[in-house]
Amino acid sequence: MRVFQINKHKTFSAFIKFQRILIIGFVLVTIGLHKGKLINLDLFSEEDNQVKIASFEMEDVIRLFPLATSIKGEDSITVLRENKKVGWLLNSSPTLDSVVGFSSSVPLLIGFDSSNKVIGVHLLKNEESPEFVKAITQSQLLKSWNGIAVNNYNKTICLDGISGATETSSAIIKTVNGRIAHYQNVKPTRINKTSNWEIIQYIMGAIIIILGLIQFFHPQKLRKYRLYYQLSSVLILGFLMGSFISTASLFNWIVFGISLPSKLFMLILLILSIGLPLFTGKSFYCTHICPYGAIQDLMGKVTKRRIKLSFRVKSYLSSLREIIFSTIVFLLTLGVGIDLTNVEPFSAFLFKSASIPILVLSIFFIFLSLLMPRPWCNYCCPTGQFLEIIRKPVKMNSNENK
Repeated sequence: MRVFQINKHKTFSAFIKFQRILIIGFVLVTIGLHKGKLINLDLFSEEDNQVKIASFEMEDVIRLFPLATSIKGEDSITVLRENKKVGWLLNSSPTLDSVVGFSSSVPLLIGFDSSNKVIGVHLLKNEESPEFVKAITQSQLLKSWNGIAVNNYNKTICLDGISGATETSSAIIKTVNGRIAHYQNVKPTRINKTSNWEIIQYIMGAIIIILGLIQFFHPQKLRKYRLYYQLSSVLILGFLMGSFISTASLFNWIVFGISLPSKLFMLILLILSIGLPLFTGKSFYCTHICPYGAIQDLMGKVTKRRIKLSFRVKSYLSSLREIIFSTIVFLLTLGVGIDLTNVEPFSAFLFKSASIPILVLSIFFIFLSLLMPRPWCNYCCPTGQFLEIIRKPVKMNSNENK
């Protein structure tokens, strides 16, 4: 009889989890419908099987050529001032649309003067975080190519080594290099090719995941090394790779898909973070991988002093995370535009691109973790709430267990 009750509970729990996933899937599809895309498929486009080119306006051209009055051409676009050529342009789209930043491709215009030297790079409309784009603009990255002659381009510079590069800035670098190389019929050896430094990062990231899996299945084996493991997670996944699951990344993957092979690492991490809790009922990402969770744990080890919260306060705080998550989902379902990189403190690891409010939010919760365990994770994190919905075991009514 006891075995029957256990099997009944497992079946019921699996059914409820499946039901939850269907509801989440429905909500996510609804969110995708508002953007007109789902995993990078145009839902309402009438131009099936046609390559889409990023559009631009005359005002985009004027950003590079202030005196321009008209343009003509498609591949190499001639820029005119009252029918006199003043320069020319290259549109990176659709040639380099396969290069993806944090969210999607980063279409841009590359301007050349009459002597075929680069005069500037202008970003077109894109889906990258406004904060990331603002930081890139302020960093003068887009002026790095100015003065370079297109005929000698492949011999001149390589910007792949820029320090502190985010996924967005790296995509811009590859897009500019690749578009000029394509125009010159030069083999773009650096485009979409993983550099040695990126390979090293992926290897270190893979080691973090493997160690996380060992702790997940055999919690006692690495317990005495957990402090060093968490420190590695913060440094490697957080500051070095900037690789973490967030509401922003989840939303972007729903709408634009996951670009492979460049984001294979994140795809594997996502599958493990959803699959393991779904089938085992135990948390994987939040407990063993998340760099922001790790840094809170590390700060909590500095002192043993803790704030004692009343039952009433704990009850309120325990429901706060659900409220935050539900509010975000509700707004996205309505089609309200939100910069999700400013919803959670994770982008603070990319501190050169993070907004001031996010840096303040991140530092606040890190110091708050001196007084209470994982305050962001336990009481605020919408990403954690999403994973918890999938993981949380179903409790049957006590009368059913009799």
